[in-house]
Amino acid sequence: MSRKADGKSRVKEGIHKIGKYTFDPKNFILRSGNSEKKILTARESQILELLLENKGKIVKREDIIDRFWSNAEPFYASRSLDVFITKLRKYISDDASVSIKNVKTKGLILDFD
Repeated sequence: MSRKADGKSRVKEGIHKIGKYTFDPKNFILRSGNSEKKILTARESQILELLLENKGKIVKREDIIDRFWSNAEPFYASRSLDVFITKLRKYISDDASVSIKNVKTKGLILDFD
């Protein structure tokens, strides 16, 4: 495994290491350490990639909504984001070192060792 200059672990170019998972955003694949493969939707992959790009930092809910649901009614967009985050949390639930945390009134943080 190599390390990029920005400090993010990469298995190979375009493939990211998230705890015990590998994430291929180009092909929407999240694979666990035991090689179990989950095919993400395009939106799930986009949200996970955005959180990964900002690992350990707060990503404002409004920024995520503006990026992916800019033309949607605000209530619908907010509820949709909640559904996607719930699904992503379920996908990463086998590794306790990986989490997507809510920061009340601020946003979301992807955190892992």
